[in-house]
Amino acid sequence: MTLLSYNIFMTNKLMELEKQILQNRYYLNRYYNNTEMLLSQVDMILNVGMPREKIQRWLRTNKIAIKIVIDILKKKNEKIC
Repeated sequence: MTLLSYNIFMTNKLMELEKQILQNRYYLNRYYNNTEMLLSQVDMILNVGMPREKIQRWLRTNKIAIKIVIDILKKKNEKIC
């Protein structure tokens, strides 16, 4: 994967994460106190931009927070179905 295609791939993934957080913001805030902080960090990465290495480091550092958000959203969707 080239550097450009990797950056596009990661940008798309971060945009999807941001979209999911924004669509479920109030629900997530009830179950995860750091939702706003995670959202602001994703927003900063997307708006300001970061080198690949810093994005990878940020993803490794915030892996647990991202997993928590995804798990909360999965549980929410299971309740709806």
